[in-house]
Amino acid sequence: MKMRKPYVKARMILATSLLFGSGGVGYAQQQFPHTDNPQAQLMALDALRRQDPRNLDNQFLYATLAASIKDHAKAAEAYEDILEENPNLPRIKLDLALSYIYLNRFSEAQRLLQEVLKGDVPPTVRKNIQPMLDKCEEELKTHRLQGSFAVGMHSDTNPASAPTSGQIAIRFAGQDLNFTLDNNARRRSDVQIFSSLAATHDYRPLTQPLDDAELGWRTTGSLYKSEYNHNDPLNLSIVNMQTGPTFTGLDNKLNVQLGMGYTHILLDNTTFQKSLQGNIAAQYLLSDTTQIRGFIEQQRRTFSNTDETGILDIRDGHMQSVAIGATHALTQKDMVDADLRVINEDTKRNFLDSTRTIVSVGYTRQFDDDWFARTGVEYSAMNFHASDPSISLKSREDHERSGSLTVGKSFDNITATMGYEYRDVTSNITNFEFDNHRVTAMMSVRF
Repeated sequence: MKMRKPYVKARMILATSLLFGSGGVGYAQQQFPHTDNPQAQLMALDALRRQDPRNLDNQFLYATLAASIKDHAKAAEAYEDILEENPNLPRIKLDLALSYIYLNRFSEAQRLLQEVLKGDVPPTVRKNIQPMLDKCEEELKTHRLQGSFAVGMHSDTNPASAPTSGQIAIRFAGQDLNFTLDNNARRRSDVQIFSSLAATHDYRPLTQPLDDAELGWRTTGSLYKSEYNHNDPLNLSIVNMQTGPTFTGLDNKLNVQLGMGYTHILLDNTTFQKSLQGNIAAQYLLSDTTQIRGFIEQQRRTFSNTDETGILDIRDGHMQSVAIGATHALTQKDMVDADLRVINEDTKRNFLDSTRTIVSVGYTRQFDDDWFARTGVEYSAMNFHASDPSISLKSREDHERSGSLTVGKSFDNITATMGYEYRDVTSNITNFEFDNHRVTAMMSVRF
């Protein structure tokens, strides 16, 4: 679940452009009780409005304060009480509709917006209401299909992950031997062209079995393809499909998705790996600015032997992945995120079994005119459970560090980005030490 985009702009537009009369509610005549604690203010106003439920000024102040601190359920309750006393207040209907949108009560919001539009509404207000009504109509669709297409280019200094030393170690006849690689096996820069196509279908029944939750079914599919100018064996194709139920509840703060899927990976148009996977993903909105998430996945993987890759079926087995993360909005334009992931791979050979721990931190900044920038760092430690007798008596240990910077601009449904990434991998076995500089340019279209 993505963090819900605040309707701050919509609220500001409505607050500055609504020219309706107060209808008996003296909006500007009341003051909030003096306290530095908004929750204390809310409790004080709640006591006042319950003492005199017909005092619409107190009801309105309570609703406005509740909305300002993102307690849209309480705001909606007060707006409903106002309309019960006086149903002819279009301003209140709009505020209530906005609270309903925050609460994902789109059918009720749609009804209120349509009622307002039937009245004598100034053209500027009518224009501002229409996007809210469009949002409701979109969310109320039983079937929703959306997708994206992207095309771009990677420029890598070491796409084949050739060892930095230019040598590899092999254990033969009880001895550790070092061999110098020929020029064809050394690091060589290359350019990769890639494209991707993704689509998502959501089915949400209009009749829900639970009053405070929404059940649905989501199906996704994606296709990725890339080609290098020179490193043909690294040309990559990935086909993925996944389907499963979704659950949204707890005032839309919790979202859970179960998935079952299939992935097919090809290298240079030859099958490399097939996997069946099952996973569960959950996101919870702690506050209007903070989201936490978790992910668990189990894969059953099979590998194919080829002339290029050699004997790979000894890697057949299972992969388990567990991840937790959080995203926090520092301001309306600044966002930070952090993730921790642990991956276990079990194969036919214990020297290929491994555990990998990944820690990443990112920062995103929004600028004017729909420009944005993102930077991130990542560290991972990969430990193999036994030594590979053909390479070394030591069990392999890899440490990877990477950093990236991406700058982009959005044009309605089109996004253009330019990015740089540096990867550095160190290992206790020189065969697996390498680094790579990557520059990426990409353009994507959402539909």
